[in-house]
Amino acid sequence: MMTDPKLIRTRGPVKGNGTSFAGLSGLSRMSILIGLGPIDLAEAAKRLVPKALHGAGKVFSRSAEISKTLAQGIEDGSCIESHRGAALLHLRVEGLAEPRAALGISSEGMGPERVYATALFLSPKGAAGSGIPHWARKKLFDEKTLYRLRTAADLESVCGVLSAERQEGE
Repeated sequence: MMTDPKLIRTRGPVKGNGTSFAGLSGLSRMSILIGLGPIDLAEAAKRLVPKALHGAGKVFSRSAEISKTLAQGIEDGSCIESHRGAALLHLRVEGLAEPRAALGISSEGMGPERVYATALFLSPKGAAGSGIPHWARKKLFDEKTLYRLRTAADLESVCGVLSAERQEGE
């Protein structure tokens, strides 16, 4: 029996910005953006920040400021980790209550590096760790998963890839 991606949920109540994925902390269906065109990573971050902050309260009003800080961090390399077509962006944000995430997918690739998936992770200012969850490196740095994500036709397909990869890895 196949699992309907619409029914993928975390254990317990779902908070904030839509149905969350079990094991993919901070990421929800509402925070996935498909069809990023041939843009640069700073523009991708600008589009992903509001997706990640949707439902996060007052900090949402600082989306432009957070995007600008991310653009500076992308330029100087302080908030980006990349590998073979995937870029992971991370930033600690003052006033954020819980980690938030967004995922952008481009079938064409972004920038000269041909980035197909850009994941954004926003963490509360005092949070421990690197700000990038383990699942992100494991899934998005995997060439097979990245190919399946960039060739996914729609949100349901992306959800299927993310949930299938989770089930295979358990």
